Amino acid sequence: MKIKLQVEGLSQLERDFQQVTQGVLTSRRAVEGACRRIKYRAQSLVRVQTGKLRDSIDYEMRGPTLGVVGLKPPGDSYWYFVEFGTVDTPAKPFFRPAVEAETRPYVAEVEMIVTQACK
Repeated sequence: MKIKLQVEGLSQLERDFQQVTQGVLTSRRAVEGACRRIKYRAQSLVRVQTGKLRDSIDYEMRGPTLGVVGLKPPGDSYWYFVEFGTVDTPAKPFFRPAVEAETRPYVAEVEMIVTQACK
C-alpha cells in the first residue's frame, strides 16, 4: 500500500505566522508604552512632600504582552491612604486617574494592532 500526502498552503501559513509574530511585537510596544504613560501621569498627579511616593511608582514587563504598573518600597506601604484617604485625611487620587486616562487610548491602539494583524 502506498500513501501519498500533499500539503498545500504552507507558504501562506508561514506568512500568516510572521504577521501574527509582528502583531505580538507591536502589542508589546503598546503595552510598554501604556505602562510608561500611566507611570509618568501618576507621578505627575501624586502630591509630593518628600518625593518618596512619587519615586516609588514604577512598571515592569512580565511577559511579551503583560506589563504591571505598581509601587515599590518605600511608597508601597502607604499609597493606599493617599489614594483613598483616611478618616482624618481626604483622598488625593493619583493612580486611578492615571489608569483611567490611559484606558481608551490603549484599547484603541490594541484594536488597531489586532485589525492590522488579521488582514
